[in-house]
Amino acid sequence: MLYASDIGFVIFRASDDQVYTKFDEKLRGLEARSNKRVRVVRLEARGGTERLAQLMWGNPPLRGELVFDAAFNGAKQEFERLLKECEREEGGLFMLATARHRLGAGEESDLHYALKVYTVRTLVRWLREGSGEQLGSLSEVRNRVLTEEGKLNQSLSVVPDVAVCHPQGHWEVFEVETLFGEGRNGVKKIQETIEKYASTRVYVNKCASTGVYVNIVMDPFGLLLHLHEVVQLVKEIRKDPPGILGLEFYTVDFEKGLIKLQEFVKWLKGELEGSAG
Repeated sequence: MLYASDIGFVIFRASDDQVYTKFDEKLRGLEARSNKRVRVVRLEARGGTERLAQLMWGNPPLRGELVFDAAFNGAKQEFERLLKECEREEGGLFMLATARHRLGAGEESDLHYALKVYTVRTLVRWLREGSGEQLGSLSEVRNRVLTEEGKLNQSLSVVPDVAVCHPQGHWEVFEVETLFGEGRNGVKKIQETIEKYASTRVYVNKCASTGVYVNIVMDPFGLLLHLHEVVQLVKEIRKDPPGILGLEFYTVDFEKGLIKLQEFVKWLKGELEGSAG
């Protein structure tokens, strides 16, 4: 399981302090030896477990009051179901408009592709609401929201996961990052993704600009696991921007589409402070 491409979970629940301490010591040792492939998340028993589980999995609906492991698994299952549902929406329009990775389907995890479809669907909805565009056909969506297309100048090729060309002429790219299997240096991968867009001209379907807005889309559980490192990365990059027009981090929220990092952190703090009170 440690070397699988997908994510797996083992949830331990202990009502006895001695049992908890014993297993906590063993898990700390396993975490240290695994080069961070195992991430141990420690949660104290308190109220509000359903809301915390929902936060971890994109705010899906849950029914009834549940203990944490049931809420966690239920929210995870809803997260997966709702992502699959996006692929079937509007006759499969968003799935059909979303290309697989250019290196082939075997190079892209199911979760990465599902998040790409979800990002395309969210962008199409934003464009419909913001500019009144219909975007009801496959060709209309593909002309406005591109996936796995584009290149940089002659020095290096870059193919964004998702890209949108705005009427003002600048490009906005959305790169999906899951970080599963990346170990303790997972956020380094995000840094490299951001920096490959630095000080470049982007050409996609004859639309060019002198810079690009970069958006990183992460699954909410992955963002939670790497939250401290992501926040530090954003602080460092904003001290000395690497030649991009702007940078935002987003995660899934099934009520709003995508929410920014700041909103995710604010919501998390509110839930933790509320449950502690």
